[in-house]
Amino acid sequence: MGKVIANLRQDGQALRPGQIVQGKIVAIYPNNKAQIQLGTTLLIAQLEAALEVGAKYHFQVQEGREIPQLKVIGEALRQSQLSNAESLLQQFGIKPTKGNAEFVELLLQQKIPFEKDQLQQAVLLLDRAGNRLLAQQVLLEMFSNRMPITPNIYLSLFLRESNEFYSQLLLLEQTLQQEQKLNHQVKQQLMTLLARYTGSSENYKFELVQRLTDNPATFNFLKAIRFINRDMQYSDWGQQLQQTNKQDASVMVTEYNHNRILQVLTNILPKAPVIRDQAALFLQTWGNLLHESVTKGMALPEEQFGKLTYDLQQTMRTVAQQVDFQVLNTPKDLRNIIIDLEILANQENQTKIGEHHTRILKDLFLEQTRNVLTQSGLNYEKVIHQEEMNPQHTLKGLVTQLMQQSDGNTQEVATRLLHFMNGVQLQSIQESDNFLQAQLVIPAGKFGLSSDIELSFEGTKNKDGELNKEFCRIMFFLELNHIEKTVIDMHVQKRTISLTILNDYPIDETIHHLKSGLKEGLAKIDYQLTSVTYKPLSNNQLADKKDKIPEKQHETYRGVDYRI
Repeated sequence: MGKVIANLRQDGQALRPGQIVQGKIVAIYPNNKAQIQLGTTLLIAQLEAALEVGAKYHFQVQEGREIPQLKVIGEALRQSQLSNAESLLQQFGIKPTKGNAEFVELLLQQKIPFEKDQLQQAVLLLDRAGNRLLAQQVLLEMFSNRMPITPNIYLSLFLRESNEFYSQLLLLEQTLQQEQKLNHQVKQQLMTLLARYTGSSENYKFELVQRLTDNPATFNFLKAIRFINRDMQYSDWGQQLQQTNKQDASVMVTEYNHNRILQVLTNILPKAPVIRDQAALFLQTWGNLLHESVTKGMALPEEQFGKLTYDLQQTMRTVAQQVDFQVLNTPKDLRNIIIDLEILANQENQTKIGEHHTRILKDLFLEQTRNVLTQSGLNYEKVIHQEEMNPQHTLKGLVTQLMQQSDGNTQEVATRLLHFMNGVQLQSIQESDNFLQAQLVIPAGKFGLSSDIELSFEGTKNKDGELNKEFCRIMFFLELNHIEKTVIDMHVQKRTISLTILNDYPIDETIHHLKSGLKEGLAKIDYQLTSVTYKPLSNNQLADKKDKIPEKQHETYRGVDYRI
């Protein structure tokens, strides 16, 4: 009867008894043997049923005494995949509705093996789904990655795909603020931990303001736009901020507390290049006249001062909603205009501001990444199983305790977050013998982004079973406030890096300006940047983040693999 090929696989996955696969009869040989194609794999089978060369059939894998068996289900398949799906549903006693048939059609098109029991469970979940399209996507992922088709796993993945990590954390934080009946210790620990992810605590905001303004260039910029009182000295700024934090107001910072400062920094600093260009144009128009007036110690004629005031308001319209930029027609005020506009128009000053804030953003990103890796409890079950440490004080451990101690809305919010985190765990690692893919979700609300940052790492394994850092691919999936959906595709080969940036906005010039800084930064850690390429994102065939298991090559004629 021949022998079964060892570790036989269908598109990289070993076939199991009960699975339904679609196969094609490629050739029929003497002694009732036939060559059949299952997905990308060619097999030799012993025929015990009359089959037609070139025809396609549905087969169910069954146990056999000597070799596995493939049971033919129904007649030869038709051209219409949808009709074949309906026929298969009827064979299984499942109602062949349009929605059910479309889902089975997707399984067949993508050559994903499935079992009758799995399909029955999937149909039940689809029937209850509000968002059927997303439900199909989630179930296809579950089938493809050979996950059990259970309501809990489905719900976890569904919530993962339809929600943001940051929004779930923020919702729990807001819910706990209203909760009065909880165990004080659990609530306090959770609130402290959640604040690290959301950045919503007053202490975090104050520390961020300190870090952002702990730089002479930024300080002078804020003075130049009249947000900080012109009499304030940089040496006194830190102490004044401390006083602002304690008193929730400041004489020298125009009645604004640190929340107001943070709002201005967030809204105005990204517009610094525009303000620079507007300031330079204003000085080009009015600079000589202002210098002449200041030198003579004279005010401007009223008509000229009116025009200057109008032009100045137009120049500063970018910050008009944030600060009150008023001037008097005196030599002192006119001199201050020159000083302030020269600061705003100074390219070196803008560069220092950009470099300072880039460093802070990098530090914030690394801090948040460490929070996710060390404090979230995404390895909660592994730690418990191996008894490495007590995971009860991680985010997942505390949320689990909260579920047990609460009821009503608080319990519901905690349960949703727990399911979401389970979904993140389920998607975190995909691997085969030699290939590894890992995904990481970073809550990005504290960076001012509305969506999470997602990272995908993929490549071959090294001898220790870890990702080979010498040859790998890292992808960043971002939703940015101004240029929206962005994908950064980074290929690493030994110590060289090539980048492809995918976005639908014209960002070529921006990339060009950033390239030299990126090249220098990578050189400092002994990496060489070889290329930076821009491509439009629309209609770009990005690789699926979830399915990276390489396909097995076609097998050749080696005797009998299956009996049909």
